[in-house]
Amino acid sequence: MPQDTTRPRRRATPTERSLVVGYLSAVAVDLARRGIRVRALNTEESDTPAGTLTLDPPMRGAAPWTPTRLRWEPSSGWSASLSHRDHTQLDAVTRYLSSQRSLPTPSAVAHFVAALYADPDTPWACATPTRRRPVGRQLLVKTLSRFAPLGT
Repeated sequence: MPQDTTRPRRRATPTERSLVVGYLSAVAVDLARRGIRVRALNTEESDTPAGTLTLDPPMRGAAPWTPTRLRWEPSSGWSASLSHRDHTQLDAVTRYLSSQRSLPTPSAVAHFVAALYADPDTPWACATPTRRRPVGRQLLVKTLSRFAPLGT
């Protein structure tokens, strides 16, 4: 009988989660520069470094469907959950940043979100995630380290 040779996945380390906080914080700063406020920033307890940004409700004049939650993880990149602004519809739709990069620049993410506020069907967004080549954990951590919070 063949043996299972897959290694057990290890959880994201506290250092990796700290680097994700740095990356998400950089995105939140770029969103704030565009007038988009972030209510909460969270990392996820998972096998890979990942996190979410919860956005404040938009001001009046936004499109009927607006981003309410952003999620980043290396294999699918950035996704945005869009909710109906009057909350009469409980459905949500998801849009993905169409980028081949696992770690797009904070300004590219902010542009994606701003484009979604203007038009949920923007060409900057896809209804399905973009397939990416797997990124090795070491390379991911090295790339995330550009966003390391001070003192780490």
